[in-house]
Amino acid sequence: MDRTVLLTGILINSRTAAFYTVFGALLPIPPAFLPGIDAGTLNMGLMGYNGVLCSIALGNKNLKSLVWTSCPVLLSVVLQIIGMNLGITTLTAPFVISVWVIMGIQKLMILQQYTKRF
Repeated sequence: MDRTVLLTGILINSRTAAFYTVFGALLPIPPAFLPGIDAGTLNMGLMGYNGVLCSIALGNKNLKSLVWTSCPVLLSVVLQIIGMNLGITTLTAPFVISVWVIMGIQKLMILQQYTKRF
């Protein structure tokens, strides 16, 4: 029920954000099963929460944005798994680190394209 209310509120605000909320919640599930994360951890939302934050932060209305949004979501899953294996309570650190890394890569690519022109 709580998830439905939250998603409904996001949908009222923005259909794009609602799409990326669902995308960010579902994308981390398959990679999380690879290292053997149990279903209880997935049900608690520990893998999807950072994915949702990453998706909403970088989501936009074009296909290129969908690809760029996938990168921090998957990176946040890797960081979350590393933190769990080390016994660290990561909270939203995977979200912050992965979004900053991907935004940095995007800025470097823009800078590289800009310098090629001159």
